[in-house]
Amino acid sequence: MLLGPFFIGGIILRGFLKIFLWLLLAIVNGILFWGGVYLIQNSYYELGVIIISALLLIDFFIFNPKAYPYRYTIPALIFLFLLVLYPIYFTIKVAFTNYGTGHIFTRQEALERILYDPNYTYVVDKKPINFKVFAVYKDFKPTDDFVILFDINNEIYIGTIPVPVRQRGREIFLREGKLYKLSASRIDINGNVYEFIPETSFSKIEKIITTNKVYEPLYSLNDNNLEKNSYYFTLLIQKFLSTAEYITPEGKIIGVKIDEDGRWKFFTIERLYRLTYENGIENGKNVTKMVIINTKTNKPLIEEEGSFYDVDENGNRIFLVGYTAYVGFKNFSRIFTDERISGPFFKIFIWTVEWSLFTVLFSFSIGLAFALVLNNRRLKGRNIYRTLLIIPWAIPYFISVLTWKNGIFNETYGILNKIILPFLGLNPIKWFNDPFWAKVICIVVNTWLTFPYMMTISLGALQSIPDD
Repeated sequence: MLLGPFFIGGIILRGFLKIFLWLLLAIVNGILFWGGVYLIQNSYYELGVIIISALLLIDFFIFNPKAYPYRYTIPALIFLFLLVLYPIYFTIKVAFTNYGTGHIFTRQEALERILYDPNYTYVVDKKPINFKVFAVYKDFKPTDDFVILFDINNEIYIGTIPVPVRQRGREIFLREGKLYKLSASRIDINGNVYEFIPETSFSKIEKIITTNKVYEPLYSLNDNNLEKNSYYFTLLIQKFLSTAEYITPEGKIIGVKIDEDGRWKFFTIERLYRLTYENGIENGKNVTKMVIINTKTNKPLIEEEGSFYDVDENGNRIFLVGYTAYVGFKNFSRIFTDERISGPFFKIFIWTVEWSLFTVLFSFSIGLAFALVLNNRRLKGRNIYRTLLIIPWAIPYFISVLTWKNGIFNETYGILNKIILPFLGLNPIKWFNDPFWAKVICIVVNTWLTFPYMMTISLGALQSIPDD
C-alpha cells in the first residue's frame, strides 16, 4: 500500500517528461524548418537544404524504431554537416566565383539596386522644394513619429512616414510615401484625420493634430528658430528619408539630396536607369535580351563578369554594382598573372609551409625526447618531471602567451632584451618589428605550447610496448 503513491507519482512524472520531450521536438522542428525556409528565400539554397535535410534525418532517427541506435549520432551529424562538409563545399564554390566585396548580391538583387535605389537618381529641377517637418515630442524631445509638409507650386502637400517597399534581409534600400494635397483644414489619410492649427497656410501652421497625437514643428530651412533641431532632422534622414521617395498625385518623385551648400534639401528627382528589352540573334536564334538604359544619356549599361558598368562622356567605365557570378579558373590564374596577388600569396604560402614543418618537427622531436627520458623506470622523480612538463598544456593559452609576449620577448623590459642579451654583449632584438624574429618567436612559443601533447602520446605509445 505504501508503494502506491510513489508508483502513481512515477507514472505521472514519466508522462510529463514525455510531453516535454514531444514539445521540445516540435519546437526544434519548427525552428529548423523556419530557418531552412528563410535561408532558401534569401538565396542561401545549399545551407537551407542542409538544415532541412538534417531535420528530416533527425525525425527519421526518432520515429523509426529500427534507427534507434543512430539517435546518439544526431549532434555529431549536425556539426559534421554544418562545420565540416558545408564549409568545404562553400570554399570550393566560392573559389570559382567572383564572390567578395562589391559582388555579394545575386543578379536579381543587383538589378533591384540599380532600378530602385534612391542613390541612382538625379535632380530634375535644381530649385529646392520648401518643406517643414513636424514631429511628436516626448519629454521635450522629438520622436521618430513625424509628418512633412511640402510647398510645391504654392500648393501644400503632406506626407507621413515612408514605408519600406524594397529590402534585402534587414537592409531597406527603398522606402515610399504618398503625398496628399491639402485643400481644407482637415484631411483623412488611411483612416487618420489630420487637423491643421490654426489655419491652412504653409507658413502659419503651428500644430497638426490627429488621434491622441500632436505634431509640432521640428525643422525648416526657412525658420531660424528651428535650425537648432537640424541634428534631429539628420537622424530622421539617416533612418528614413535617405532611402525614401515621396510620390505626388501627379506621379512626380520627391527625394532628399545634399545641395551645393552642404545642407539636406528636397528636390524633384527622376530615376537614372530604366529596364527595357531588345530583340537580337544569338547562334542563329532570335532571343530577347534584358537591357538597362541610362535615362540621361540613353546609353545601355555594360554587363560583364558579374558587374554592371555605366559609361561617362569620355567613354570611361564607371562601376555601379556587382553580383556573384561564375568566373571559372580566373581566380586561380590571377595567382600567377596578377603581381598584387602573386607576391603576397607565395610569401604567405612559403611561411605557411615553414610554420607547419618547423612546428611539428620541433614539438614532436622535443616531445619524443622527453618521452624517452620519462619512460626510463630507473629515473628518479619521474612523476614530478611529468607534472612539470605537462604545465604548458594545462595553463590556458591566453595566460601563457601573454607571459611570453610581455615577460620574455618584450622589446623594452622583456627578460631577453633587458638581461640576457646585454649580459652576452649583444644588442637588443626587435622581436615584433623584424619579420624574421617575429616568425622565430611564433615557432618557439607554439613549440612550447604543443610539445606536452606530443610527449603524452609518445609516452603512451612507448608504455604500450611489452617489456619483453
